Amino acid sequence: MLKGNLIMSTVRASHEEDFVEIKLTDNNSSVRVVTIKMTHAEWAKSLQSSFGECSFEATTKDVGLHKETKHVFVPHGDAKYHRGDLEITKKVRFEEQVEPFEVDGWVGQISSFYNHHNHATVDGAKGSNTLFTRHVAE
Repeated sequence: MLKGNLIMSTVRASHEEDFVEIKLTDNNSSVRVVTIKMTHAEWAKSLQSSFGECSFEATTKDVGLHKETKHVFVPHGDAKYHRGDLEITKKVRFEEQVEPFEVDGWVGQISSFYNHHNHATVDGAKGSNTLFTRHVAE
């Protein structure tokens, strides 16, 4: 049997009625297995009668696998990157720069390029310490 974490919270929303959200996350892979959304009325009903209607999203991808992470320096030259500037062009360029490092199931996180705390210079080359993750069987 897998181990996980269950988080229940009330979401205060300005664009819709407040609702209860329940999230189940697999401990081993850090994958959110299911997210459940219920109105407060249905939540209260489920507590009283063990039944309540809800909407949910579920995934089985990578559940039960072990999540590995590493940081790799990825050079990106002298360009300065800010979220608002030519977002699509930059994303394509970042994907091209990360792609040679995405081997053996490792996937680079493009968001690393936007965080100035990750920017570094190694042997005179400017770049970003990029987070890579993969899921493997133990």
